[in-house]
Order: sequence, then C-alpha cells, then structure tokens
Amino acid sequence: MSRNWASGISSALESISLKKSARRHESAETMIRLLRNLPISVKAFSASAVLLICIGALGTQASIFLSNLKTDLKSLSDSSLSKQQQVLDIAKGAIDTHIDVFRYVAWASTGVKPATLDTLEGQFRQESAKVAASLGDLAARADLTEPERVAVTEAATKWQRYVDAAHDTVEISATDPALGTVMLGGIDDEYTRVGFDIQTILSLVTMETRSNAQNLFSQAGLNQRFIVLVGLAALLFGVGVTFMMSHSIVAPIQAVTKALQAVSVGGAADVKLTDRSDEIGQMWRAISLFRRKLESDNQLLGAREQELTTQNLRFDAALNNMSQGLVMFDRDNRVTVANRHYMEMYRLSADLVRPGCSLRQLLEARQAVGTFGENIESYLARHAAEGIIARKTPELPDGRVISIVNTRMSDGGWVSTHKDVTEQCRAEQRIAHMAGHDALTGLPNRLLFREGMEQALAAPDRDNSVAVLSIDLDCFKEVNDTHGHPAGDALLRGVADRLRRCVGDGMVARLGGDEFAMIRVGAQSADDVVLLAERILKTLGEPMKVEGHDIRVGSSIGIAIAPAHGDDPDELLKHADTALYRAKADGRRTFRLFEPEMNIQALARRSLEADLRGALDRGEFELHYQPFVNVLSNQVTGFEALIRWNHRDKGLIPPADFIPLAEETGLINPIGDWVLRQACMDAADWPAGLQIAVNLSPVQLRNRALPRLVILALAAARLDPKRLELEITETALLKDDEALLASLHHLRALGVRIAMDDFGTGYSSLKYLRSFPFDKIKIDRSFVNELGIRLDSAAIVRAVAELGRSLAMTTTAEGVETEAQLAHLKHEGCTEVQGYLFSRPRPAGELASLISTLEKRLAA
Repeated sequence: MSRNWASGISSALESISLKKSARRHESAETMIRLLRNLPISVKAFSASAVLLICIGALGTQASIFLSNLKTDLKSLSDSSLSKQQQVLDIAKGAIDTHIDVFRYVAWASTGVKPATLDTLEGQFRQESAKVAASLGDLAARADLTEPERVAVTEAATKWQRYVDAAHDTVEISATDPALGTVMLGGIDDEYTRVGFDIQTILSLVTMETRSNAQNLFSQAGLNQRFIVLVGLAALLFGVGVTFMMSHSIVAPIQAVTKALQAVSVGGAADVKLTDRSDEIGQMWRAISLFRRKLESDNQLLGAREQELTTQNLRFDAALNNMSQGLVMFDRDNRVTVANRHYMEMYRLSADLVRPGCSLRQLLEARQAVGTFGENIESYLARHAAEGIIARKTPELPDGRVISIVNTRMSDGGWVSTHKDVTEQCRAEQRIAHMAGHDALTGLPNRLLFREGMEQALAAPDRDNSVAVLSIDLDCFKEVNDTHGHPAGDALLRGVADRLRRCVGDGMVARLGGDEFAMIRVGAQSADDVVLLAERILKTLGEPMKVEGHDIRVGSSIGIAIAPAHGDDPDELLKHADTALYRAKADGRRTFRLFEPEMNIQALARRSLEADLRGALDRGEFELHYQPFVNVLSNQVTGFEALIRWNHRDKGLIPPADFIPLAEETGLINPIGDWVLRQACMDAADWPAGLQIAVNLSPVQLRNRALPRLVILALAAARLDPKRLELEITETALLKDDEALLASLHHLRALGVRIAMDDFGTGYSSLKYLRSFPFDKIKIDRSFVNELGIRLDSAAIVRAVAELGRSLAMTTTAEGVETEAQLAHLKHEGCTEVQGYLFSRPRPAGELASLISTLEKRLAA
C-alpha cells in the first residue's frame, strides 16, 4: 500500500512538471509570435536604440577621459613647461652676456671704433640686467620646489658676482685691452659657476616635468584599458540585440524574395506567410494578389498582341526619325505616314497631311503657305522622269535651308526625312568667315590679306600700281601695361575702325598684335600713297576715348609699291616691313618708302638681334666701372656700372648700338637683370663705404617684378641696400604711372638710393622732383662740355646744383674731362663729378689698383 501511495505521488509530481513545461513553452511561443508580429520599424528602432545607448555610454566615458587629460595637460603646460622655458631663456641670456664681454675685450684689442664699443657695452649691460630680473621672477614663482628655490637663490648670488667682475673687465679693457684680456680668465671661472647652478636648476625642473608626464601617461593607460573593456562589452551586447532583430526580419524577407522569383518566371509560390500581421505578411498577401492580376492581364495582352503588330510595322520607321520631319509615300505617291515635325516645318495642317493625301496636294498646300517655291508641274514631271532624288538641300522662300534625304522602300513606296540645317549652314559660313578674319577687330587676317594681294597683283585690267602699307602702333604695350588688356583690345577695335575709314576701296587687315597692313589699288603715283600714309598718321595720332581714358597712340608705316618693289606678295610685304623698321628707327610716328639699301640694313639688324639673343647665354657681356669723386672730400664715393658687349666675332660693340634693340625686342629685361645681379656681386667685394650705381631702362621700370628682382640681387650678393643706387631717366616718368612710382617708393623704403639721370636733356620738369624724392640729380655731359664756352651752360649747372642743395639731393656732373671743367663745377656747387679726368670705365679686376691710384692722386 505504501508503494502504491508513493507511485501516486510520483505520478502527480510528473503531471505537474509536464503542465509547467507546457505553460513555459506556450509563453515562449506567445513571445515569439508577439515579436514576429511587431512592425519592422519598431524592431529597427529598438535595435538602433540599444546600439545608440551603448555608443552613448562609451562616448560619455571617452569624453570624461579626454576632459581629464586636457586638464592634466594644461596643468603640465602652465607649470612645468613654462618654468622649464623660463630657465632656458635665463641660460641663453647668460651665454649672450658672456659672449658680449669676450667680444668687447677682443674688439678693444683690435682698435674698433669707440662708438661701436659703447654700443656693445650698452648691449652687455642690458642683457645682464635682463638675466638678473629673470632670476628674480623665477625665484618668485609659487610652484618652485625647495631644492629648486635654493638653486635659484645661489645662481642669483653668483650671477651678481659675475656681473660685477664683468663690469670691471669691460671698464679696464676700454683703457687697457691687454689687462682686460688677462681678466677674462677670472670672469670665465665666475661664469662657469653660474652656468653650473643654472644647469642644476634646469635638471631639477626637467626631472619634475618628466615625473608629471609619467604620471599623466600612467593615468591615460588605465583610462584607455577601461574604455576598451566597456566598448567591447557594449559591442557584444549590441551585436546580440542586432542578431535577434535581424533574424526576425531577414529570414522572412529571403522567403518573400524566393516567392517573387518564382512568380517572375511563371511558377507558383509555396511560401506560407499569411499568418503574419506585420509588413512582411502584408507584402506576401499583396504578392499573391499581384500574381492573380498578372495572370489575368497576360490573357488580355495575348489578345491585343496581334492587333498591335500591324501598327508597329508602320510606326517603327517614323519613331526612328523623330528628330526630323518624316513623310512616307506609297507606290502611288500618296501619303501613308507623316509626323508632326514635318507638318510644323512646312506649316501644314493635320487635316490635310493624312493617309491618302497625294504628292500634288501636298506641294500645292506648301506653295500656298510659302514653303515651296518651285513650279509644281515641272517638279512632278521631273519626279516622274528621273524618280526620287536621294539627297538635296533646297532653300525655302522664307530663307530656311532644309536637308532632304529620300529612301526607296521594298513595297515601291518611299520615305523622305527633312532636317532644318539653317543654323548649321550659317555656322559653317561663320567658320569660313573666322578662318579669314580677325576675331577681335573683324578685319581680314594675314591669310585673307595675302589672297587679296594675289588678286590685286594678278588683276588682268590693272593699269596702275598696287601699294602695300605695313602699319605698326607705337607704344601699344604701354597701354596694356597701364590700363589692362581689355583697354588694349578696345583700342585695337578703334584703330581698325579708323583704318577702315582711311582705306576707301582698298583692303585693311590685322596681321597680329598691334600690326596692321593695307592694300591700295589704283594709285596714280607714289604721292597718292604718301597722302594716304599722312592721313593714317594724322587719324591714328588723334586721342581715342577708351574706358573713360583719353589714350593717344601713334603709328609707324612702311610702304612698298608694285611693280617698282616687286610683284610677289611675300616679297612686297617683306619690303613694306623693312621700310617699317626704318620708320621706327628714325623716331617712330612717321612713314618710309622702301629703298633697296634698306635690305642691307635690315639684314644687319636681324643678324645683330640674333646674336644679341644668345649673347647672355654665351657670357659675352661684361661690366666696366667708372668712379664717382666727391669734390669736397676728394674721395672716391662709388662706381657706375656700364655694360659692354664683347662680341665673339665683332669685338666690343658700343651700348648705343645694342641697347635700343634690346629695349625694342624685350631682351633688356633679362640683360638688365644680369647687370643688376653682377654689379651687386662685384660691389660686395669693395670697401664698405663705396656705392654702386646701376642704370635702369624704362622697359625695366615698367616690370611689376622689379622690386623683387632688386631684393633677390641684394640677397644673393649680401649687399647692404644703402650701397645700391638705381639711375632712371626723365622719360621713364612721362606716363605718370602710379605703379612705377609705387615700385620706386618700395625700393627706397628698403634703403636703395634713386637717382635721376641726364637731368636737363628732357623736359626737366620740376614735377618729377616733386612726385618722387630722388637722392641724386645727374647733370648731363652736354652741359659740362660747354662750361667756359657758353654762359647758359654755366647758368644751368649753377641752377641745378642750387636746386639739388635746396632739396637735399646730391648733384653729380657727368663727362668731366679737364681741370678747368672741374674748377667750374666746384665753383658752381656740384657735389660729385664723374668723367675721363679721373678714369675711363675699367673692368672689375682693375678697380683695386684704380682706387689706390685715385686716392693718392686726390690726396696730393
């Protein structure tokens, strides 16, 4: 009985256990079903929220760690590092002070000027006081440790003993350099003691800084490990949550995807997801509905497919040509298809252009609206006799140009495509015009001008001569440099308009840049051409209003006349260019008729230009120097650099023969840059008091990079800017160029001296002396040569000297060759003289002996 009772209890317990397990299983299924039926947005939001919480916790911990690290670093920077920097500054000041003491004793022993020693002594006293003050500031810091404070106090005491000993040494060295040198040993021992204490302070401060940094590094390591552990835990937790959410989303979506693939190939979907109430369940129900609808639509489409096949055959050709007008005819020349573009192109109505419309009716309708200009009967007869013309490009009565392409079809009909190519034809005409004309001025270009010359020279009824005029604007580059390229372009257009008015029945062209050319046909004589050239000079010489500025440019003209100067176009234009070069060489703003001997001169000029372009690379330029002499102190004050061209075949070529050519071709810029750099390098080897004067061309002055070039030359030579003097002429200032004056002020601010060269030979306007504070005025040699001969020359020299004295400017007379001239110049008050009386220009290698000779001669 007891056994039965135990068996009953066991059965009851087992039953209870099974019931509990069933309830737990039922609860789990309920939770899974609830989770599955949640909207996807809720599931995604939950997973994102969990991840954001983990990330936020990790970011908060990182922010706290970085804030603590920032505070510790600031504390380290404000205390230890600033204290260490203060000690380093004291050490540097002590070194500088000790060096100044040694320098003072050394200089006193070598006889340096007292003024220089006084300056050095003041510097020593200032630096020693600064070190003492810095030691006091360091001792006053509240963050010093006790060993540091003791070391600072001892250093301050020893520094004061060192300063006292150094003061005594300096004072004794001023009167007894030998004794001062002996005393250096004592103060060096004092400095060694101070240096040892400063090094001790630096070691203590460095040890403290290193200790603080080590503590900070240890704390950072602990925080780093903590953040890694927290981040790893957050990552694992987030991955788990994400996996759970994705499992409830991804697997059903994969099942739906497979079902869609089966539906797309006409199969059946065997996935059952209709029990889900979330978006996936809704999607599956929609797919099922779509499948049933698709089966129904397929049945309808099959019925309409046969009906659409016939229509597609007719419309395929039209659809392939929708960018053009299209009309299709059958074998009886009746319209079967016409698109809307065709009707719009010829202004036809859709009621007329419909299937069955005949070709005659179509042409009559077009003629009625003005889009067909031929005779209809003739057109139809030609069409019947010759068949269709494959391609044609007729011009309509309204001016439009239509490209028509006709194509036969296999059923005997034909299709015609129509394209409006009016703009294309006009563009081709414009391109053809651009090929022969200048885009800026609209004038014929060089190619079309040559064709015009060929036609004029080959004209069978030509009774008179053909003149070719080569026209070049004077100083056009200055307009671009001063007012900018837009103003230069506007000026060229204005010049082109004026030349059109001058040429009459002839032809004018722009060959490039500021170069123009003109053909005059039917001139009775050379006088007619001369009158034309004079009219051009007068017209182009008048002011022209450009962007609010009155700009005046002149021109130079070269003339060649056929047949006297040749009948070949290239030869004739070449002779006109040769005459143009002569006009420029003769002063510009004039004209010249070609003469045979000009060819020889032109060849010589071109040969010289070719040699000049390679002279700099071949090292053929060299500098000679002519001295300046101060008439009051009888001392050499400097030299003027004068360029010489030692040609490899022709020997020395005078500057007057190649400098104008260099300015005209633009070679003056690289040549002038070389002169400036070489002169500065040579002057760097002279005694410190001697000046170096370098001439600048007006072309160089217009270069905006001039200040930079001067600075580079001075830096390369390590030359004091105060020793450099730049000479410019009055003509360089005629344009009142603000940029030029700004460059000169920039150079003068650096310490470079500016001199006005050849004063008195130009306008001699006092405006230039007022617009810029020159340091020197140079009196031209033409006035010096006539001293004692013409009274007005003496008066001019006297006036210029007085002017220079009033404006605190040096006056230098050039070309002094006799003692009498020197006496006159001294009497009139000139400051400096220069000329063969003292020396001809000499190479740099002879200057040392020249200076010695002149000093002895002037001292006698």
